[in-house]
Parts: sequence; C-alpha cells; structure tokens
Amino acid sequence: METTCVIQKPQKKQKLNEEEDIDGNSKCLGNLPDEVLRHIISFLPTSDAVRTSVLSRRWEYVWASIPHLDFARKSANRNLLMDFVDRALCLRDSSIMKRFSLSCDVLGDASRVYTWISTVVRRHNVQELHIKLRKVEGFAPLPYCLFTSNTLTSLHLDMSYILKVPTTICFSSLKILGIERVTFSNEYLTQQLFSGLPVLEELKLINCSWGNLKFVSISAPKLHSLSIFENELPDIDFEYFWSSSDFCQVMIVGDSLKEFYYNSYLICEYCLYNSFSLEKAEIDSEWQDDVSEQIALRMLNLLVGLFNVEQLTLSSLMIGVLMDAKGHLSQMPMFNNLMDLIFVGGLVYLDCPALFKILQKSPCLKTLNFCEGLLLSGYWKNDDWMLNPVPPCFLSHLKWIKVKWIEVDIFYGKDEDQLSAVKFFLKNAVVLDEIIITCSEHFEGNLETQLKFAKQLLELPRGSQNCKIILE
Repeated sequence: METTCVIQKPQKKQKLNEEEDIDGNSKCLGNLPDEVLRHIISFLPTSDAVRTSVLSRRWEYVWASIPHLDFARKSANRNLLMDFVDRALCLRDSSIMKRFSLSCDVLGDASRVYTWISTVVRRHNVQELHIKLRKVEGFAPLPYCLFTSNTLTSLHLDMSYILKVPTTICFSSLKILGIERVTFSNEYLTQQLFSGLPVLEELKLINCSWGNLKFVSISAPKLHSLSIFENELPDIDFEYFWSSSDFCQVMIVGDSLKEFYYNSYLICEYCLYNSFSLEKAEIDSEWQDDVSEQIALRMLNLLVGLFNVEQLTLSSLMIGVLMDAKGHLSQMPMFNNLMDLIFVGGLVYLDCPALFKILQKSPCLKTLNFCEGLLLSGYWKNDDWMLNPVPPCFLSHLKWIKVKWIEVDIFYGKDEDQLSAVKFFLKNAVVLDEIIITCSEHFEGNLETQLKFAKQLLELPRGSQNCKIILE
C-alpha cells in the first residue's frame, strides 16, 4: 500500500490594514463624527489643534469649530502670534465660542486687538472671555458691544489702562468678573459698570486704582464672593494717601455676600453694608511702621461691616494696624455669629488691646487658630494677669485652640513667653476640650527636650478638667 505524504503550506496570516481592527472594522480616527473630533482636539493647546489641519482634507477645518481658543504670548516672535490670531479667527466658522483667551503686547496693533474682541463677542457669542494686554499705550476703548453682551458668563480684563466704558452697560448673563491693573477715571460711568450686573456672583478687583474718584458703590444683588487685592500698586505715594483725606470711599452692598477677601495698603476706605449672609472673610493689610490713626480707623470701619461673619481670618499685620486705633476700639462690632477665628502672617501678642476687644466681642467663638505663633509679653506673665472682663466665649463656647510653637529670639521673646500664653488659655477657657500645639519642627530629633516640654504642659493649671493637650 502506497503511503502518500501531503505537506500543506502554512496559511498566511491576514495582514491587517493599519486602519482596521482584528475583525476588519475601521478604526481610523478620521472616521469619527465631526462633533467627536472637535471634542477630542478641544483638549489640545490651540496651536496644536490648528496644526491638525495638515493631516488630511478630512481634518482641514475640523479645528475651526472647537469651542476654546487660547492665545498666549509665549513665543519670542510677537508678529507670528498676531498673524496666527488673525488667521484663526478668519477661518473659524460662526459657531458659538465657549472661551476666548488672549495675552499679548498691543504696541501699534490696537485696532487689530479691538477687532478680535469685537469679532468673538458679536459673531461667535463668546461665553468666557479672558483678556490680558500689555504695552497698551494709545489703546482704543474696548468695543461697546462687549458691555452689552447677553452671552458672556465670565469676563477677566487685565491691562494697565484707563478703562473707558459706554453710558449703556448691561451684562445680563455675566456671573464672574475679574478686573486687574485697570484705572477707573469717571465716577458716573464706573458706577454704571458696577450697577449693570444683575446676575453677578463673583467679583475680583486686583491691583486696580480708583484714580481721582471720591465715591463708588458696588451693588450686585446676587454677588456672593468679593475679592479685593491692592498689594502691588505701582507709583503710589503711600505716605500721602495714609495721611490725606483725599481718598476714595467704596461702599459694598452685600445683600447676598457669603465670602469676602481683602488685602490692601489701605489707601482707600472700604465699607460693607447689609452683609447679613456673610459666612467667611479673610483680611490682610500691607503697612509700614507709624501707621496713622486715620488708617487704623479705615481698618476698623472695614471690620464693622463683617459683624455677621462665621469664619474670620486676620493677619497679624492687621492687628498691628489696629494698635493705632486704641481710642476707637469701643467701635468694634459684636461678632455674634463668629465661630472660627484664625490668625496668619506672623506672631500674635496675646496682650494686644485689639485682640482683647475682638475676643470680648465674639461670645459664640468655638475655635482659635494661631498659625504663626502666640506670645504673652514678659511684663504680663504673673499669675494674676487676665483679660478683664473675661471674654464670654471662654466661659461657654471656646472648645478648640491650635498654636504653632516657633523658634523665638531676643527680639520677639522667649519660649517662656509662648508657654505663658498657652498657660493663660488652659487656665481661663473653662469649657476647652482640646488644645493642639504644633511643635514637631521645633523639637525635631530631640526626644528628651520634647518630653520635658510635655511635662511642663501637663503641670499647668487647667480650668477645664476635660481638656486634652495634643503635640503634633
């Protein structure tokens, strides 16, 4: 019987097309719907999104409908940036633009920048607009259509420029407004600006100047967060403003205000009215030695408007400013709703009259946090020293205190001065549950010294037998 042997050639594996998966289905990115492609490339920087136009005819104009366009002056070649913005806006279709961001030097191209802003507002109904302009000498006024846009929900203007606004202003949809480095020059038009914000929820004024204005009112019925920072103002004669009556008074009507943030040289007077909804405030100040009584009164007037706040953060510099208002501390408001009081920015001296007054006017205070240390000066270290009268919160509400233990020197005091401050609270806060002392950096690597310190704390008299002392 004849045996045959059949040798079969191995079947060739099917070669997959680079644009197909293992089942032969197309996997080409270019076959996705336009709206999906636009969504994908919208996560790219604008310059990279535009570069996708060279991939194929299919991709040529996909980028022209992406919702976000961001142009920043990162390149050393300014002309390339300006031409790139021209081309991008010229080729873009008329679909709604969610965000347009521009950062550039204006120089001699004021008309181009004017046209860009007008185009994104009028043609593309932009919703979020972020404009940062430098070297704006001779810059034309911002297009008037900007100030009557009914699609803008967020606007940020950052430019060293005297702001010129039209007589008709209505941001019917604007919820977030940031203005930075701008100078306000016309009292009536400035008032129009801050009155034409019916749905505004968040306002930030950063290093702006009120120029020669004497009075401004900020009144937005739905405003819940206001930030005012004036700590980098150039070309300001601070000594003049700190001693002169020639300053601007800014009245803030805070019917819905929940958060207020303030850091300033106190060259203007800010007053809050009707701030019954206020929950959180952070107050800092930039000052030099020998602050005038008038400056201290400006700070005191600001605190008066915070009477209903629940959480208050104060800088040690602010406490220093109030030292020059000794004769007026009786004007300190009652903080009946204040539960959390935080001190930042430096050492706080327990025997400071302004601190006394704030504690005495906070009957429901539950927590105290001295983030940068606390001292009781050596003059007051005898056992009979106490706040007179004792703050009501010490007897009923104060449950928690946190103090940072710091490295001290001859100028600031001694470790005994810090221990005396802690001793005072332990002795007089009769409902205290917990006092935390952050000292890990101070005693790092020295267990013996840390144990000695802990023993000193445990030997201190306590008004509350339930109080725990925690070292962290």
